[in-house]
Amino acid sequence: YLASKIVSLEGEDLLKSRQHGKGNKLINDIEFSMCKFDMNILSNLSEIFRTMKNLRSLSFISIFFEDQADYDALTKELVKVNLQELIIKTNLIADNQFFTFAKEIRNFKCLITLNLDFSSQYSKISNHGVRDLCKEGLQHLDLLETLILNFSYCGRISDEGVEDLSIYGLQQLKSLRTLNLNLSDCGRISDKGMKNLSVQGLQQLMSLTTLILNVSEGSITNEGLQILSSSGIQHLQQLESLNHDLSGNKSVTDVQLLGLCFEGSKNVESLKNLSLCFSRCVYITASEIQSFFVKVIQKTISLTSL
Repeated sequence: YLASKIVSLEGEDLLKSRQHGKGNKLINDIEFSMCKFDMNILSNLSEIFRTMKNLRSLSFISIFFEDQADYDALTKELVKVNLQELIIKTNLIADNQFFTFAKEIRNFKCLITLNLDFSSQYSKISNHGVRDLCKEGLQHLDLLETLILNFSYCGRISDEGVEDLSIYGLQQLKSLRTLNLNLSDCGRISDKGMKNLSVQGLQQLMSLTTLILNVSEGSITNEGLQILSSSGIQHLQQLESLNHDLSGNKSVTDVQLLGLCFEGSKNVESLKNLSLCFSRCVYITASEIQSFFVKVIQKTISLTSL
């Protein structure tokens, strides 16, 4: 199969770039990067995509629309294509557009991988948008195995948003095997958010094998780390890979609390890859980290990468 990438096109040039793909049976993956769309072009592209019988993945990276109100129509057109993977990276979707945007997401019945990147210092996404995304969209994706969500720098998202993400999103995804969640530089997410994520979300993901969690530059303390470890990660009995970034959480002072992940948990038997980052956690010393890893190695006999 082939992959195709279209960069910095708009209007008729964008449409012509895909005309040759009509009926193509070899192209499996198409990426649009920094392209400008309007509703007419998107509709025409959708018709072309439906003739490409082996097209399984579409990526839209830093795209623009002639009319900002058309962002919520992106998923409405794409749902007509039988996709297994959808990647959308944009910071221009307004909070009030998430309802329509998410309501179409639910119709991607064959979707196995969903990657949504809304990271931006100028993001307008709030708890309300997160709730719409999960309640109207994510929880209806029964076949979803991989979910990647990037809310980095989305400063309007708080503990309440994490609770909605967990209740209306994560705990409904029974087939989920890989979760990559980036909440870095979200200063309104505190230890309460870690409790919401752990108890309402992670505990319910019994099939999860890979967890990538970034809460760097946040407001997490020892209490949040303890809850995340003992009430969340410890319950992931199928976990094979853990990547946890706590960089810049200056109130985290006891790395040993993360060891609660491995206390009396069956995931000790399955964990193969472990990556932890404590950069700029100024009260954690090198000797403490060394001591922690020695204990982890002693308990995780299946570990192959550290």
